[in-house]
Amino acid sequence: MSDTASHVREFAKIMDRLDGARRLPGWIGRVEHAELPVIRNFACNLRTDLGTVVQG
Repeated sequence: MSDTASHVREFAKIMDRLDGARRLPGWIGRVEHAELPVIRNFACNLRTDLGTVVQG
């Protein structure tokens, strides 16, 4: 499985299980160091408004 698919699947699990408050900051931290500009940018944008993302 590609790194992109792996990160997307992990993000989907976090969202599906409504586990963003606990697991999303760690996911963002891992993705911010990935060699995947589009996903890295998505993660940076999530971090910018993490409170709202988690509440949503």
